[in-house]
Amino acid sequence: MKPEVRQAIDRLLPEPDRDDYLSACSRTPDGIPAIVARAKAADVVSVRAYTERRAPGAQISIEVQRWLDAGFSAEYTMGVAISRLAPVYSIQHGFSVRNRHPEATEPTLYGARDFGFIKVQEALHDAIEEILGGHDMTLLDTWDLDAPVPALLGSRWHTETCLPTVRMVLFEDFFELLDP
Repeated sequence: MKPEVRQAIDRLLPEPDRDDYLSACSRTPDGIPAIVARAKAADVVSVRAYTERRAPGAQISIEVQRWLDAGFSAEYTMGVAISRLAPVYSIQHGFSVRNRHPEATEPTLYGARDFGFIKVQEALHDAIEEILGGHDMTLLDTWDLDAPVPALLGSRWHTETCLPTVRMVLFEDFFELLDP
C-alpha cells in the first residue's frame, strides 16, 4: 500500500471525525479546472466535471473520441477520480465497440484499463499526471484501488459480502457519514 494511502486511512480509523470528513467531502480538489481546459484543448467530444456533489471523490468524465470507419464504430472514454480524503487519484481508460457478430448476445463490447487505447488518451493521461502531480497527488492504478484495507478486516464494516478496499474507503462514502 502506498504511503499516501496508508496515512489517509490511518487518519480515518478507527472512526472518521464527522466534521473533518464532511468538510473534506465538500471541497473542490485542486487541478480540476486545468484538467477540463486541457481536455477541451485536445478537441475531445465532451468533458464534464462532477464536483458539485458532496462526496469523498470528485469525478471527471471525458468522451475522448468517436470513430467510424467502414461500418466499424468505437467510442473512447476516460474517467478521472480524485479523492477528497487523500492526495490520490485514478485514471481509467475505456472503449466500446458495436458487436456485429450475427449471433451476438450483447450489442456492445466494452473494455477498460489503466492506460490508453489510442494516442490521444495517452496524451491526456500524461497531461493529467503532470497537472495533478504538480499538486502533489499520487496516481493509483486498479491494483492499488482494489487492494483490501487490512485495518478494516474484522471490523463492523467487514462482512461476508464486503471486503473493504482502498477505492471504497477513499473515493466512496464507505463510512456512511454523508446525508442521504
